Amino acid sequence: VEYAIIALLIINLIISGVAISYISGLSSDIKSLSADLKTVTSNQEKMFENFNTIASEIAKITGVVANITGPTAPPTGAPTGEPIKIGIIVPLTGPNAYNGWLMSRGALVAEKYINDRGGVLGRPIKVIIEDGMGKAEPSVLAAEKLVTVDKVVALAGFFKSFVTKAVIESVVNKYHVPLFTAGWVDELTGMHNKYVFRAGPMIGAQIDQWADFIEYLAEKTGRTKFGALSENTDYGTEYQTGLISKLKERGKVEAVSYTHLTLPTN
Repeated sequence: VEYAIIALLIINLIISGVAISYISGLSSDIKSLSADLKTVTSNQEKMFENFNTIASEIAKITGVVANITGPTAPPTGAPTGEPIKIGIIVPLTGPNAYNGWLMSRGALVAEKYINDRGGVLGRPIKVIIEDGMGKAEPSVLAAEKLVTVDKVVALAGFFKSFVTKAVIESVVNKYHVPLFTAGWVDELTGMHNKYVFRAGPMIGAQIDQWADFIEYLAEKTGRTKFGALSENTDYGTEYQTGLISKLKERGKVEAVSYTHLTLPTN
């Protein structure tokens, strides 16, 4: 189980990398607009550096993956024996289906990458992907099936933080199975559940970056009023509340409205 957990970390880092690579591309475009944005993006660049450092340290600790980011790591022989099963729950249908598709592809890439390099202790890993539809109840049912029928050693994936919380409360706490998520709501790890691991960025760090950027825009445009619009999810609520509070604390920008959007369920 310990080595499966390490494999899960690698998979979750690659899944998270889909989003991070996209954000990194946006960051490059933003930098080209003005040299002044170097200050705004410095924290984000540090996040990418930390991501690479974590990946390298995992490789050193395990000795299983010779080079997580390098494309030419030498194979160590085909893995044999009973596969180590890992359950992946992502939204493959519904409004977040595209995000779920990206995450599922990332999991399959990680599976191939690890197995091509000898697997985990000579055993192959096998990801079993289930559609959680971006909803709590289907995701809980999928998690229950993965744990009790497929006999996975751990769960990973998810997209919505409220879905992750539901699976933690209904399945993780019941079966004591490790869960890895890229969910961004700080409460997921703030509950100090020893079976829950998160590879997503802290909302607090994101809020600081957005506050910097909003203040930069206010300075350049002369507009000092900011309207916040967010989705009515755990992530949207925590993000919006934190950002409004941060801007009020700094006192440079006035938050004039905050509206929660109800997301579609189909």
